[in-house]
Amino acid sequence: RPRLFCGRLPSSLAHFTTWLAAGSGSRRRCGSPDGSTAAVNGAAAEVTGEIERLSLARSSHAEEAPDAEEADGAEESTDSKVSTDEEESTDGEGSTVAKESTAAKESTDSMGSTDSEEATDDEEAANTEEATDAARRADVARRARAARRVHAARPLKANNRAMILTAGVLGVERIPLDGPTVAEVASSPVVNAAYGEQETRAAAGPRSNDSWKTPLCYLGVESAEGADKATVCDPADPRSPLTPRALLATAPIKPYRGSAQRAPQHEVPLVTIGNIPLRLWDLRRTAPAVMLHDEAINAYVHLLAQREQNWAGVEKRPTRFHFFNTFMFSTMTRNDELAYSYEAVYRWSRRLDFKSYDAVFVPVNLGKIHWVFGVVYPQRRHVDTYDSLGFVPTWIPACLVRWGKDDATVHGHKRGKWTWSRVPCRLQEGGTDCGVFTVKTMDYLSKGLPQASMTGSMDYYRRRMAAELLAGTLL
Repeated sequence: RPRLFCGRLPSSLAHFTTWLAAGSGSRRRCGSPDGSTAAVNGAAAEVTGEIERLSLARSSHAEEAPDAEEADGAEESTDSKVSTDEEESTDGEGSTVAKESTAAKESTDSMGSTDSEEATDDEEAANTEEATDAARRADVARRARAARRVHAARPLKANNRAMILTAGVLGVERIPLDGPTVAEVASSPVVNAAYGEQETRAAAGPRSNDSWKTPLCYLGVESAEGADKATVCDPADPRSPLTPRALLATAPIKPYRGSAQRAPQHEVPLVTIGNIPLRLWDLRRTAPAVMLHDEAINAYVHLLAQREQNWAGVEKRPTRFHFFNTFMFSTMTRNDELAYSYEAVYRWSRRLDFKSYDAVFVPVNLGKIHWVFGVVYPQRRHVDTYDSLGFVPTWIPACLVRWGKDDATVHGHKRGKWTWSRVPCRLQEGGTDCGVFTVKTMDYLSKGLPQASMTGSMDYYRRRMAAELLAGTLL
């Protein structure tokens, strides 16, 4: 039996037709059941037409672009399948055509599958490269955002930013104290001869007959030197008598006994210090036996900073001390969440390099019922804490130490070993004197006086503070 489509085809269609007719006898024996020559000739004509079409399709397929191979292959497979169905219904040799067409289809499918696998590999490689580029761009954008957030005075290195910003928010209980304490003290403060005799409410002698109950030894007379000043006769003296003007200005202030946490909005500010308006309600909380409010503390802190700047200008020297207000520490520890975050307060010091400062003062409020005080010494890498109740929780110096390290790193300084201490100090006279103790400790230390020399009566310190706030000056 002649093998159709197997081997090399004749060079011309006429030769192929003659060759097909010559083998009609053998096809009658193995082909159609009736052995009709007309049927065989009809089938041969149809096959010839199909072969011509396939030849034209192959020639056009060779001239087309490579990216059209799969589409042409699919068309050829479809045409071959249709031809196979027609041959099966007409002649048995159609089974051979079907086999050849099936083989061609399998070859085309195999080629298409190989091309698909290669395309898939290329797509996967391209996707991997795109993902890598996207990750790289995201990392660059993250670093740029971190640099904008830090906004330090000098350029930062990538590892420096990572040392600070990747930590994010830390629970204050999880902040380690890398340096040992240099002065651990008992829960009660040590009061010795270095403090002298403290003038307490019980042992301060006769007092004034107004609501302030100020010891008479702190009241100046009109004939005294400097009695015409607004606050005290001698501003350089930490225990100078109050002038008659100061007594007259503070006498109408009565202690506040209510429970409100903010001044009434209808009250007109008596004085504005910086951008802090002080109303009568704020000044009434400076009176004896009343908890000091943060507005009065922040206004007094502003006066301390202003005095340091004035002194630096007169002495032609750089500023030695920096004073934070009460919001710095609460913001750094996210208020009541007790979670340390340097990013929350970086903007407050981004333009200040504290390595050139002698000390940084930080008032701290605990649970909205108690005031303590921390001093950061950037040059010495040390933190001191003061508490009129004799004990400061460990997480407070831990946060201040961590802040000192982070801020030094932001400004390009090397990290080193830090230490901290609880400084022994006097007890507060009553349960509401912690705020006055805090601001007056800042006052003493910024004057270069040891805290142990703060032995005056708390009632005197309160009235002097109210007079200085009303005068708007500490000089």
